[in-house]
Amino acid sequence: MVKDLKSGLYVSDDMGKHPRESAVNQNLCQLPDYSNQRGNLTSVTWRLPSGYPRSLNGKNGFPNHDSDFVILEDDGIREVVSGLANKWFVSSSEAAIGGFSYGFDGEFGGIDSGCDGNGNVSLRCVAQ
Repeated sequence: MVKDLKSGLYVSDDMGKHPRESAVNQNLCQLPDYSNQRGNLTSVTWRLPSGYPRSLNGKNGFPNHDSDFVILEDDGIREVVSGLANKWFVSSSEAAIGGFSYGFDGEFGGIDSGCDGNGNVSLRCVAQ
């Protein structure tokens, strides 16, 4: 687990591969099974990170502020957390039109829709 000192976001260790629907529907970020990956930190509420490109801020039902993925990328998350290359991380965000989930590309830092691929993406949770 790491903490982004600039934004105040905590980022869990990799919690393994899970289908996006399981991560959302089973609220995997809150399960006690993953307390070690969350640094046993219980004073905060863990959740899936928001993730949508900055270009969608305030559009199509997205909030008018940067997503967690954008903030973490701007703050250099890929420079701090080893092993992000070639991994996708699921987000809580879905496009208002089409229902595509968004994911963070750990190799290039991009945010893309339809990231589920084979149905399993790496899971990391955030808290603040």
